[in-house]
Amino acid sequence: MSNFHAIRTAVLISAFSITLAACSTPGDLLGDTAATTDASVTTTAPGARSPENGDTATSSVKSGAPSSTPTTVEDTLRTHGLSRMDSVEMINHLDRLPVDERPTDMLASIQQTELLISTGTEETTLPLPEGQAYISIAPYAEQTHTCHHHSLTTCLGELANEPVTVTIRDDNSGEILIQQDTITYDNGFIGFWLPTDLEGTIEISHDGRSGSTPFSTREDGATCVTTLQVA
Repeated sequence: MSNFHAIRTAVLISAFSITLAACSTPGDLLGDTAATTDASVTTTAPGARSPENGDTATSSVKSGAPSSTPTTVEDTLRTHGLSRMDSVEMINHLDRLPVDERPTDMLASIQQTELLISTGTEETTLPLPEGQAYISIAPYAEQTHTCHHHSLTTCLGELANEPVTVTIRDDNSGEILIQQDTITYDNGFIGFWLPTDLEGTIEISHDGRSGSTPFSTREDGATCVTTLQVA
């Protein structure tokens, strides 16, 4: 392996571990501890996607491992049945997976305009649909964690599989974008596709308690909202 490839591989592995920690290590929790996740990476299978529904095949694979490496992002995606999904399908699927069925050999992190997929030695990105942003919200009563980019494979919230009432409002126009009774996913989050370039307020009620928090789908906005406490 060349020095360049060795250095790039080490950087990717380090970044992978840091990103895992960003959403799930005890040191990042507010309050007690929302959840901890084993940040070890076991590389084994699935493959890159064929974007559809607005996703174009502009995804690029950046590899720091030699070509003889048996496991790639593409292999990993294929192993988990994700290789034919576009970004919308993959996000909707992974966010709703039971926690014990989530892939442990890959990271899928939602950025403002793309879905970043990494195995620790390779990474690829899938563009989000033009004009659409995805935010995933983890309401909490007692414990939460700091998070900016939602990790579909590691993030855990306090209120899993709980009934909630969600209202999402555009602060500029006053328009109610979302108003529904729903149930949080097994990971404690609930996700929504929203228009880009807006700022608004999320209100959630749960078990007689309610809370609100601002959000943004602008370029610097968070895709992971963990600041909404129901009290």
